[in-house]
Amino acid sequence: MYYEGKTKIVKVVEGHALIEFKDDITAGDGLKHDVMTNKGSICAETTAILMDYLSKKGIRTHLIEYVPPRTLKAVPLKMFPLEVVVRLKKAGSFVRRYGGVEGEDLPFPLVEFFIKDDERHDPMVCVDHLEILKIATKDQAEKMKETAREGHTRPEGVLRERWL
Repeated sequence: MYYEGKTKIVKVVEGHALIEFKDDITAGDGLKHDVMTNKGSICAETTAILMDYLSKKGIRTHLIEYVPPRTLKAVPLKMFPLEVVVRLKKAGSFVRRYGGVEGEDLPFPLVEFFIKDDERHDPMVCVDHLEILKIATKDQAEKMKETAREGHTRPEGVLRERWL
């Protein structure tokens, strides 16, 4: 198996997924594109640190090991075409959709689902949509929300300790 996206290349080799992070930077559903030297290495190492953080919190991940400089060795999984976003503050597309002050705290961690679909600009969906579209059952969606909230606690300390 081989898959190349905007920012990663995934290959399955000897029963393991090798996820290689690219130096590409994209925005606007891939309409804007640039290359930043060492971005792939930084993203791979940061992802490995965050996956280790989640694992230590008891949240299972697919990471087996970080293979410097830009690759993660992982358990191959079936991917949901879904982005799960946890918001602690009003920012970005939330402010564009609903208004409010950028950076203002939300009363609780908000979990949002977006279908990964550049042509449709990653539409936001609710749990019922996921079930109707056969992306996930209600139970799976609720488990994703629960897991996302468990992992949301701010890992800045972990990153600060590692990078500063």
